[in-house]
Amino acid sequence: MKERIPQFLALFAERPIKEARGGKRAPELFATWLMVQTLRPAHIVESGVFGGLGTWLLERAAPEARLYCIDSAAAPRVYRSPHAEYFTRDFAELEWSLPRENTLLFFDDRADAVARVREAERRGFIHLVFGENYPAGHGESYSLKKALMGEAAPAPRGVVGRAWHAISGSRLGDAARYLEASLETYFEFPPPRVAPTTLWGEPWTDERYPTPPPLFEGPGDPDDLFVTEAQAYTWTCYARLKRSAT
Repeated sequence: MKERIPQFLALFAERPIKEARGGKRAPELFATWLMVQTLRPAHIVESGVFGGLGTWLLERAAPEARLYCIDSAAAPRVYRSPHAEYFTRDFAELEWSLPRENTLLFFDDRADAVARVREAERRGFIHLVFGENYPAGHGESYSLKKALMGEAAPAPRGVVGRAWHAISGSRLGDAARYLEASLETYFEFPPPRVAPTTLWGEPWTDERYPTPPPLFEGPGDPDDLFVTEAQAYTWTCYARLKRSAT
């Protein structure tokens, strides 16, 4: 991973969006770029386009892959790929006639990640990457990391959803057990650097924020991109399903 950083930084310097406010930052983009280059998918579904910086990076990580980008019509898109197909309906609402073995689903859309895994499994997909994979107690959506740390899934919205949630007894740990039974691989990409405090201003301890060991120890060069954006680390992960849906 360390050996690939110069190549990534040279590419990152050419990015079309310099100020990614509210969008993806260097730690997540490096993780995504490296995982896509390693997996070499023929098709990529990107759910959560926002400004389009992730789309631009995916194009360069897998230039031969076909891209399918999903976001609302109101997304503040700055970069639009001439090689991608764009959709405004949710991933679960679309029909996909893609080869499951070499298609990568990249979710960075703040949806329930466990629900995304269930939907991907039902449709027979295998390879998934999640961007905002925040730890228990943080983040706007339910992530795989929250589930695996033991945080209970939120109750569904609406009267019917809440009633079913109460009847079915969605208990603490149910989501974790499902993931352990369904996933062959769960891999959190390590941070290039770890800041003294997290994105939420709290001490970055492994008890509160379990994290893979960083690629580099120590404070690093203050001008280093991975130092200045260390707090933007999102525990980006790769999840591989054990089997296709039958």
